[in-house]
Amino acid sequence: MLAAEFTGGYPSFGFAENTDDLFVGKTLLHGDVLMWLMKTLLTSGCTNQRGAGQIHCTIFSPTASASLRMLPEQHAAEARYPIPVEDFHFSIFTAVNNQTVMTSSAEIVLVIEGTATLSHASGESLLLHVGLSAFIPASIGRWLLTTRGRFRLRAK
Repeated sequence: MLAAEFTGGYPSFGFAENTDDLFVGKTLLHGDVLMWLMKTLLTSGCTNQRGAGQIHCTIFSPTASASLRMLPEQHAAEARYPIPVEDFHFSIFTAVNNQTVMTSSAEIVLVIEGTATLSHASGESLLLHVGLSAFIPASIGRWLLTTRGRFRLRAK
């Protein structure tokens, strides 16, 4: 059973062990909270019910598969993808040797293919194999990348 709890004026939900947990203080859940919960369940696809308004407001038209894929901007061995959000970007490096990477925000790196070595001027280095990732804090600044294969860089 789903229970609601009020924190800062907004309901937060968890699972209730029994019906006594459905009470907030000494009062029953407010009707607005129940309506909000019903709307959330319907619009999130948790039920098979669909509102007629959802269908009438949606335009179903085919999209060419070529327009679904973003094409990267090539910069030497780095393919930068034009993400339409200012605080997020990602790029893919292919076979680089001691490529300088400048970090101005937190980054997550992932080896897609082969291996990658991340090195810092402090002498610290990290070897990553395919499927492994690492978090690079914004305070690192400049670091070096050597890859054999493909390497993905995601930054905030």
